[in-house]
Amino acid sequence: MAPKGAKRAAAASKEEPEAKRLAAHLKQHGVTKSAHEAIREIMRHPLAGLPADARDMLLAMLPWSLCIPSDQRIDAHNKVVKMVKEVAAGIQKTMQEAVQAEGLSVGSLDEKKAELQGGIQSAEAALAAAKATAEERKRELAEASAALLQQKRALGEAECKAKKDTDDLEKAQAQRQEVEGTMMGSFQKFKSGEWQLGEEDSLYQPVHALIAKLSLDESLVTSLPVSLKKKERGAFDQVVVANFEESLSNKVGELDATISNIESAVAVNASDVEEAKAAFDGAQAKQKEIASEFGAAQEDSTKVAAKVKEAEGMLAAFEPEYEKATAVRKAKADELEAFESYHMCLLKTMVEKLSKKKEAELAQAAAAVEQQKMEAAQSAMVTESKEEASAAQASVDATQLTAAEAGA
Repeated sequence: MAPKGAKRAAAASKEEPEAKRLAAHLKQHGVTKSAHEAIREIMRHPLAGLPADARDMLLAMLPWSLCIPSDQRIDAHNKVVKMVKEVAAGIQKTMQEAVQAEGLSVGSLDEKKAELQGGIQSAEAALAAAKATAEERKRELAEASAALLQQKRALGEAECKAKKDTDDLEKAQAQRQEVEGTMMGSFQKFKSGEWQLGEEDSLYQPVHALIAKLSLDESLVTSLPVSLKKKERGAFDQVVVANFEESLSNKVGELDATISNIESAVAVNASDVEEAKAAFDGAQAKQKEIASEFGAAQEDSTKVAAKVKEAEGMLAAFEPEYEKATAVRKAKADELEAFESYHMCLLKTMVEKLSKKKEAELAQAAAAVEQQKMEAAQSAMVTESKEEASAAQASVDATQLTAAEAGA
C-alpha cells in the first residue's frame, strides 16, 4: 500500500495538468479567469436551488460550453448554456420577489415617508411664494417711500415759497402803512402848518426815517428838512414840499401794486400748498398701507419658514425608524443590483460572445456595406454633376440661339 503522502502527490500531479488545460482553453477563447469564476458563483449561489450532483455537473461543463464562442457551439453546448441562463434567471427572479415582499411589508412606512417629503415640498413651495410676495411688497414700499420723499420735498418747497411771499406781503403792507401814516400824519401837519414851534424835530423824525426808503434827488434830501420846518414858505419851499408829497404818493402807488401782485401770488401759493399737502397725505397713507402689507408678508414668510423647519424636523425624526425598518429591503435590493450589474451582465456577454473569426467576418461585411454606400453616393454625385453640366450647356446654347435669331 502506498504511503498517504504519495497519494496526495499523485492527485496534485493529476490536477495540475487539468488546471493548465483549463487556463489554456479560457485564454484561447478570450475568457478571463475572473469572468469564469463569476459564472461559477452563479451556479454555487444559495438561491440556485441545484442539487449537489447537478451543480457539480454544470460547473464541470461550464468551460467547455459557455466559454466557447456562440458561433462555435453545438447543440450540447447550447443546452448547457440554456440551463445556466435558467439558473441565473431563477436566482434573479427569487431576489426580485424577495425585494417586492420586503417592499410590501414596509409599504406603510414608504407612504408615511412620501407624505412627510410631500409636506416639505408643499411648505417649501409656500415659502417661495411668501418670499416672492415679501420681495414684491419690499419693492413697492421702496417706490412708495421714494414717492413720499418727493411729495415731502414738493410740500416743503411750496410752503417755503408761501412763507416767503407772505413775509414779503407783510413787509410791503407795513411799509405802505408807514409811508401812508407819515404822509397823513407828520407830513400833513408840516404841509398845513398845523404844528407848534418846538414840535418840528419830533414831527420830522418819521419823515427822516422814510427818506432812505425813497428814491429822492440829493438836492431834495438836502432842502426838505429846511423847507418843511418853515411856517412861511417861499416858492422854492413850496416846490420842495410838493415834490416830496409826490414822491410819497408814488411810493404808496408802487407799494399798492406790489401788494396786489404778492396777494395774487399768496392766493396761488395757498392753492399749491393745499394740493401739495393733499398729495403728501396721500403718499404718506399709501406708504403706511404698503409698509403694513410688507410687515404682514414678512411675518407670513417667517411663519412659513418655521413650517418648513418643522416638516424637515419630522422627516429627520422619522428617518432612523424608516432606515431600521427598511434595512433588510435595502440589503436585498443592493444584493439584487450587484447580481444584475455584475453576474447577469457577464453572463449575457459570454452568452452572446462571438469568435474572433466571426467578429472579423462581420466587421468585413459591415465595411463592405459601408463601401458600397460610399460608392453609390459618389456615383450619384457624378451623375448629378453631369446632369448639371448638361443643363448649363443647354442654357448656353439656348441663349446663343436666341441672340443669333435676334441678330438675323
